[in-house]
This record gives sequence, C-alpha cells and structure tokens, in this order.
Amino acid sequence: MTGNSDTDTPAGLQSCSFLLPDTEEDELFIEDNSDYNSWLEAPTFSDIIENYTSKHPNASEADLIRAVLHYWEKDDFLD
Repeated sequence: MTGNSDTDTPAGLQSCSFLLPDTEEDELFIEDNSDYNSWLEAPTFSDIIENYTSKHPNASEADLIRAVLHYWEKDDFLD
C-alpha cells in the first residue's frame, strides 16, 4: 500500500493505493521498502469479499468496505 496509510476508516481506504506483488522477489522488496506499508494479503482480502457477497449478493461498495474494516479490526468475518 502506498500513499495515505489510514486503513482504519472508509475514507482512508478509498484514498490508498494498493500493490499486489507478482513474484516473491517483488513481495520481499515491498516488505523491505519504507515507502510501502503492508496490509491484508490478497487471498485474505478476496476471502472477505467472497464471504460477504455470498450472504449479501447486492452489497454496495460501502458494505464491502465495512466488511473489510470489520475483518481488519476484529480478525473475523462480518455476517
């Protein structure tokens, strides 16, 4: 993640830029570089979205952000 480091609010998440490393080398570079902050791993993020949309197929972007923030804060899926 680059730019704004506010990952605790909906507005903060919407203003962040996220990077998905293509290789393990890219991942190590990002982890070792102070210009980047780590956040959720991509598979975890996908699981959060899939879990929520399976129960709420018409979920809005705001709903998905709320589900992600819930997981980030509580390490648990939002029902």
